[in-house]
Amino acid sequence: MSLFLFGCGSKINQANYDKIKTEMTEAEVEAILGKPTETSSNQLGPLSVRSSKWKDKNGTISIQFFNGKVQAKQFVSGDSSKQE
Repeated sequence: MSLFLFGCGSKINQANYDKIKTEMTEAEVEAILGKPTETSSNQLGPLSVRSSKWKDKNGTISIQFFNGKVQAKQFVSGDSSKQE
């Protein structure tokens, strides 16, 4: 008999990456991925720019926020990457 545990795996995966949509807020993204492992931010006049990364052994999800909303994202897993 085999026992499989679900829900304990990494949040860094294609399914969660696909849930992230342009114009989502940082709070909505964190509800899916948790707190980022790296964050950097800049203020350019009225424009707020933040880059956040979620990393673990499965890969890296990078998201760029402009004024608190998703504008670009990238998922790198192993040898491949996907960017939007």
